[in-house]
Amino acid sequence: MSSPSMSAPERLGPPRGARIEVSDVYQYFASPGKEPVLAVDTTSLVIEPGEFVCFVGPSGCGKTTVLNQIAGLVKPTGGTVTLDGKTAKEGRPDVGYLLARDGLLPWRTALGNVMLPMELRGTPRAEAEHRAAGMLETVGLGKFLHSYPSQLSHGMRQRTALSRTLVVEPTTILMDEPFSALDAETRLRLQGVFLKLWEHHRSSVCFVTHDLSEAIVMADRILVFGARPGKIIADYRINLERPRNVLELQENDQYHHYFQEIWSVLRKELAAA
Repeated sequence: MSSPSMSAPERLGPPRGARIEVSDVYQYFASPGKEPVLAVDTTSLVIEPGEFVCFVGPSGCGKTTVLNQIAGLVKPTGGTVTLDGKTAKEGRPDVGYLLARDGLLPWRTALGNVMLPMELRGTPRAEAEHRAAGMLETVGLGKFLHSYPSQLSHGMRQRTALSRTLVVEPTTILMDEPFSALDAETRLRLQGVFLKLWEHHRSSVCFVTHDLSEAIVMADRILVFGARPGKIIADYRINLERPRNVLELQENDQYHHYFQEIWSVLRKELAAA
């Protein structure tokens, strides 16, 4: 299986990401006429600059809630969330957020969609167009700059969305199951594309996934959330050499060791949920 045309970096780039600190946060959600529901129990975590951390756990265990707290989209009921010592808040230009759905604007071409965040930052048009075209070329879409989302496959649209997120070089990247809706082959390809880009730029990454294999292939650390109310119950460091090849790792003995060890904990939480 071939990957989009990219040259792998000769070595890892220096860490450029933010230090993310979640301290004693908990989260209640209230509905009219009902008792508030505790979605996230008291939880703390630290992500060092340039660290790639995956959240895994049962559905509804608070993984996305914590991600949204870091994004500043959800204010914790209690506790604090900071990025480089500053309280997390929505609209930060140094934070990129990628969802499972591409969210592309249908009236804009691939190039126009990737240019959008730079336009919002006041980047001169010629520079924005040059950078957007370069990023799309990097992810293998150089021949589709002027195609509209309706003319692109699902995987191509997600590559466009990935380009839109990365083109402004955010120091923090938040990803909520970004490859979950893709077929297996396209998912592997996009994992490889993103890893190569990240290994060069070394932003801090929080990545929510239900796919344990994906987490092991990509992460420096995997945080396992227990069944609701969500709380981190295990923290695994993944000592697989970087740069990584997502296909070769499938045959790596250490990869399978990590899978069995983490799955032994995760499956109990899935059963409890």
